Amino acid sequence: MNVRTVYFNSDGDCLPYTLEDFFRLPRKDGLDKISSNPRKHLMSAMLPSSELSSDIMYLWTAKEFRTYVSYREDGDFMVNGPGSGYFKSDENITKSPHVSQWISPELISLWKANVDQIFRNLTGRPFEEIKNRLEGYEIEQFTEELPRDWIYRQFYPNFFNNFFDPAPLAYSDTRLNLVGWGRGAVSCHMLANLLRNDSEFCNIPINILAIDPVTGTSNPELEQITLGSNVKEYVGLYARDERSSNLPCIVPDTASTTLVHLYPIAGRHTTLIGNQASDGENKPGTFSEPSDLVYFLSQACLSRWLALNHWNKDYPDLRKFNRCNEVLAKIKSEYDDYVVMRDTTYSNQGHDIKNERTIILNGQLTNFKSAQGGRFTPSQGLAKGHIEDVTYFKDIL
Repeated sequence: MNVRTVYFNSDGDCLPYTLEDFFRLPRKDGLDKISSNPRKHLMSAMLPSSELSSDIMYLWTAKEFRTYVSYREDGDFMVNGPGSGYFKSDENITKSPHVSQWISPELISLWKANVDQIFRNLTGRPFEEIKNRLEGYEIEQFTEELPRDWIYRQFYPNFFNNFFDPAPLAYSDTRLNLVGWGRGAVSCHMLANLLRNDSEFCNIPINILAIDPVTGTSNPELEQITLGSNVKEYVGLYARDERSSNLPCIVPDTASTTLVHLYPIAGRHTTLIGNQASDGENKPGTFSEPSDLVYFLSQACLSRWLALNHWNKDYPDLRKFNRCNEVLAKIKSEYDDYVVMRDTTYSNQGHDIKNERTIILNGQLTNFKSAQGGRFTPSQGLAKGHIEDVTYFKDIL
């Protein structure tokens, strides 16, 4: 069985080769606020290899063209997201500063192009011919004012083939794992649907690990909120205490044959992937337990799907000495502190339904605890209160 894994970051970019300094360096796109501590970005920590130097040439090259991909190894790769990080760069070209980045057609267009890029690399499909290709001297003029990532994604999409495994997916004896956080989790939905609608690759079995999937809008498109029978297992980890109006999380509609596991996790959107801030954004804090739990559950899923036994030394190994239950107990003891996080929201606009986070379920806005019932395992879904014992996760461990 040939197993491939794609890791989708959320918005902006995540460059594993600079992760030691990732949270310390000032950044134009505001991603320096993603965490108040130097812990490595959880999405990068999930990569099977803990040695990130073997592809150093690709890493340094990708540094300049980081829209689509920041890292690859042995056919598995991490993909930078279609979010605010590089949408702001595109505002220089689209000249639409009055259009909200959360709902603009430009963002949707870029997002689809981002996922289509991965689809074409995975399947070996050709890229569309780019008209009016720039000459070298013209690119130099453009890059004095505009980001190189934009220039190359617009005029040289085939360039990105260099970052991927040259062997496309085989239509038989292949399994695909898709892992994503935030918009990256929704990118997993979109890629799964592209494969489902392709006559050659529609039967490739797919597993999805989605960490707080969001689109940044209450009006997502159909391929972002539905999944087909090619998805065999869906594991969703959702931030219980997020209240930002532009971040309703998505519980996708799924086929009746898909195993669906949903788990509520304490904290805000970025708390789940390593932000230890007391407000879930940028105030000092030491709230590391949610991301420790998310990493533990993520590695458990990947261990099953990839048949590996990898553990990043920068994250506590909760498999030993009742460590997971200790983390759960710590989260419970600080419940009131997590509730306070709900008062901090992105864009200073909050929203909830019945004092709970807003979610998109069955294509409709509703409250967090509505995601429960027979199609989920466990059936409590997001209605589950505090999880006290690691055995609650037995279905994915």
